[in-house]
Amino acid sequence: MSEKDYLEAQVVALAVRVRELEEREILSEGRFQALIQSLEVGIVVQGPKTEILLCNPKALQLLGLTEGQLRGLSSYDPGWNILDDAEKPFQPADRPVAQAIRTKRPVRGVVIGVQHRQNASRSWLLVNAIPQLDAKGELVQVVATFIDLTAYRQATKLLFEKQRRLAELATPLVPLGAGVVLLPLVGTVDHERVDQMLQVLLEGVVLQRAQTVVLDITGVTQLDSQLAVGIVRASHAVRLLGVQLWLTGVRGQVAQELVRLDSDLSSITTRATLELALRELLGIRARSQQRH
Repeated sequence: MSEKDYLEAQVVALAVRVRELEEREILSEGRFQALIQSLEVGIVVQGPKTEILLCNPKALQLLGLTEGQLRGLSSYDPGWNILDDAEKPFQPADRPVAQAIRTKRPVRGVVIGVQHRQNASRSWLLVNAIPQLDAKGELVQVVATFIDLTAYRQATKLLFEKQRRLAELATPLVPLGAGVVLLPLVGTVDHERVDQMLQVLLEGVVLQRAQTVVLDITGVTQLDSQLAVGIVRASHAVRLLGVQLWLTGVRGQVAQELVRLDSDLSSITTRATLELALRELLGIRARSQQRH
């Protein structure tokens, strides 16, 4: 079970506990306040218009507000700067408490990012919103619980960034001058690696204003159909940019796969080794410069 799944389970368990307490008729305001003060989960009780009626110290800490600042605010207050899980503005009507009020149904496991009003820091919270209804089914209040995901989210982003950088190192685009760039592939080439190769290739060609790309597959250790598919996709992509593709280090299995795909390979120039290709390309560039 991941840390996020564990936290969600804890929130669900807390919501069940609150419901049980309600059924036992001990959720009077005074006793409920005493209960929530010691919890390490942020709790905010909001009325039918999303106005904040009650909160505990943990909620104040997570939201970056004092009790005086929080009291009387609603989910629609323009001062909130809330993002959704995709880090886009979270529209007030779509936020958990507003949804719970509108539907009278629990809303669970929603990630929000709240910017503290005193500074630019942002807390990432896992929110549950549990509506409480009277005997006639009318909404009395909504109990919202918050669990801090900030450290978990930061660690996840750092891990993603590390993986991205490792991937870039695994697929480097090397400028060689005179409009030539080299993309050496090393290791295993799977579907994900092909997509990454194309992204690095196309971005690099535009950035370097390259005229020729040398794709060297000498270092590929695991040969399968994905490599051949990637070569064909790369040749078509760079041709659309007016760039030539030179392919080096081709072995028998890759050649068979390329033939089996029955694709147009007329735009690809092949050489047995990277050394031969670079010697020829640099020689062509040198002769061209001498003529001018």
